[in-house]
Amino acid sequence: MTKNRPTLQELNLSDDFLFAKVMENEEVCRRLLEKILDLKIKKVRFVEPQLTKDVVHDAKSVRLDIFLDDEENSVYTVEMQKYNEYNIPKRSRYYHSIVDVEQLLKKGMSYNELRGNYVIFLCLFDFFGYGRHKYSFRHRCEEESGLELKDEAYTIVLNTRGTADDVDDEMKALLQYIEESTDEVVERSGSDLLALIHSQVKEIKSSRGSEVSYMKFEELLQKEYFEGRSEGELLKLIQQVKKKCLKGKPLGQIAEELEEEAVNIRPIVEKVMEDMERSEEEILEELKGER
Repeated sequence: MTKNRPTLQELNLSDDFLFAKVMENEEVCRRLLEKILDLKIKKVRFVEPQLTKDVVHDAKSVRLDIFLDDEENSVYTVEMQKYNEYNIPKRSRYYHSIVDVEQLLKKGMSYNELRGNYVIFLCLFDFFGYGRHKYSFRHRCEEESGLELKDEAYTIVLNTRGTADDVDDEMKALLQYIEESTDEVVERSGSDLLALIHSQVKEIKSSRGSEVSYMKFEELLQKEYFEGRSEGELLKLIQQVKKKCLKGKPLGQIAEELEEEAVNIRPIVEKVMEDMERSEEEILEELKGER
């Protein structure tokens, strides 16, 4: 476990582990989706947590944090974005495509049978810079502003740092809670939805089983990543990370520029920042000793 890693008790809903555990509750998922999309959903089905899809051979795999469907024949992908990796638009496009391709390849569906496809990002940053708490996208004609493509592909980007008065008080409280998952935020909100989410958070944090799972969660992801690379590849990666750290670049930007997941290179960044004078070989040996 890395030195700067928070304890389970210190986690907010923005942390991947806690977010995934809370969203395993289908009622929480359903009500959260209803709030975000402003529509009624009868029932959702949690398909696979932390689902990794390799739809096309040799294509870039992707880990879908929360993947659900409902009785109305729609599919939902919900992902927490704690760090700005500068790729929300293209990431959204890829997520839409892999879900659609999976339907066509595995279900034998025709194009007209493709289900409604919602990709939702919960971001701790304002990617678009307009101060909105919520950005909703669908395809429309440039020449005829009232003409919608109606392909049923929707992208919603929520921003916890919004400043505009564009959503109701409950949504503002929900977005604040993502970063500050405390009793005080819930009490001030008076929201039944936040109370439901917070009850799940407290139950998870009080569970010994959750404590054990959390201890293994990030290490397992990182171990899988490091074991899949040769020593030469890792040394080159450490060298690249070191150069970018020396320029003062943050983790999210480094991950985006190197086309890596932030969770995978975080241990390297931390080791580099501890001592910039250490060689790539020394850093690699230390990382190996922790796995």
